[in-house]
Amino acid sequence: MNWFFVLAVFGQFLFLSNSVADVNPTVQSVPIERAFFIQGFDDTDVAQVVIKGVFPNTCYQMGPTDLWVNHRENRVEIKQLAYLYEGNCLRVAVPFHQTIEVGVLPAASYQVVDTKEERSLGKLTIARTPEGGVGTDDYLYAPLQDAYISGVNRRPYLTLRGRFSNSCLKFSEIKIGFKNDVLIVQPIVEKKEASYCKEGNYPFTKKVRLSQKFKKEFLLHVRSMNGQAINKIYAP
Repeated sequence: MNWFFVLAVFGQFLFLSNSVADVNPTVQSVPIERAFFIQGFDDTDVAQVVIKGVFPNTCYQMGPTDLWVNHRENRVEIKQLAYLYEGNCLRVAVPFHQTIEVGVLPAASYQVVDTKEERSLGKLTIARTPEGGVGTDDYLYAPLQDAYISGVNRRPYLTLRGRFSNSCLKFSEIKIGFKNDVLIVQPIVEKKEASYCKEGNYPFTKKVRLSQKFKKEFLLHVRSMNGQAINKIYAP
């Protein structure tokens, strides 16, 4: 008997077995550690809730989110799912976070619940549409590609990066508010009407010195054009 051939076939069988296990994970619900609630959504916005948690090892991967809105009880139920793969896993804590689009909701206060633990995560407040808004937003926001904070523990600076589609678009105001561990940034732009305005691709980088002192974990939420937003969690 050709033992080398037998060992080669057996090794290939093990490889294929592991590959099959890897591509067929089980789906499990995972507990949500906390949620960040963003102020300022109205009944024309696609409301968002940002959740965070911890996977117990490296064999978990972020999965979809089951969401159900009970309009009669003003209750939003969230079940966060994860894929669990078989294999050699490192037993280390793996933090995760997820931006959940709750959708366009009628103006009201909604209780948000983690169905895995049957635990209330907090309240999501939806306001009525203000008069004179611009499209889906209260203002015309900058078209952002990225936003981040540097020097969180020392002298924090906010950096905004993106691309204008017209040479006459410019920043008019950057509103910044900090409430309930959420730093909300509204980068407002305006368009100057002039004969020399040109359509094109105009990259921009905008830096802003922040006056806030961050002593614990918080969410950076930056509004962007067309109802979009950038969300990042920071832990000083």
